[in-house]
Amino acid sequence: MNQNLAVIDQLKRDEQKIRRKIEALQSSIQKELVAAEADLGHILGAIAYYERDKEHSRQFTLNAASNEWETLKLRGMTHKEAVVAIAKKNNGVVRSQDAKRLMISAGVMKATKNSSRMVHNAIKSANLFEPIAPGEYRLKETSSKSGSAVFDPSKGAFADLKPVQ
Repeated sequence: MNQNLAVIDQLKRDEQKIRRKIEALQSSIQKELVAAEADLGHILGAIAYYERDKEHSRQFTLNAASNEWETLKLRGMTHKEAVVAIAKKNNGVVRSQDAKRLMISAGVMKATKNSSRMVHNAIKSANLFEPIAPGEYRLKETSSKSGSAVFDPSKGAFADLKPVQ
């Protein structure tokens, strides 16, 4: 009988051990379940936002179409002419990485390891830009000071630029 009590005590200890294990697993699963439900809520919120915000999606489409137009207008330009034209289109501001992307898609330059440097050199050698942030430049107000226009859109001429060799 003593032996039966020992077996029963061992079984009760095993029962407690297994119950703790089950509780730990339920807690772990509960945490993962809460995290997954939160992620799902975020995704559903983003979907609802973009479905509700038709103007935002229309604006995105217009931006993509205007980039295609810009690349068509850049064809045949030199690097300096292209960065000035991009700046004029963007209210006098040009970001070097955006200019690189547009110039590559327009065929003004090829995508090489050195294409970022070529855009940077075009911006610097034009002497028409002032830095406003890393990789971002603003056209100087040369047209109002000197009286000669840097860019005449009606002629497509760049009066102040030296020819590229």
